[in-house]
Amino acid sequence: MTVSTGGRAPGLARKLRRFLEGLFGPEWAGRLDQVAAQRNEWRQAGNTLPEVARKTDEFVDQQGWLS
Repeated sequence: MTVSTGGRAPGLARKLRRFLEGLFGPEWAGRLDQVAAQRNEWRQAGNTLPEVARKTDEFVDQQGWLS
């Protein structure tokens, strides 16, 4: 996960990054692997990038990771 302010406020970016690290713990590494595997399957099945993005949103919602 990255945070950028385009060089305009590096201190704010650092603070936001630390905040987000507290919200998204080590369990997210496995979740990232799951999403990456799904995206790979969808791409290999011929889905377009917008379709993959929509499917990714749906997958994350179905998992309840951000609820």
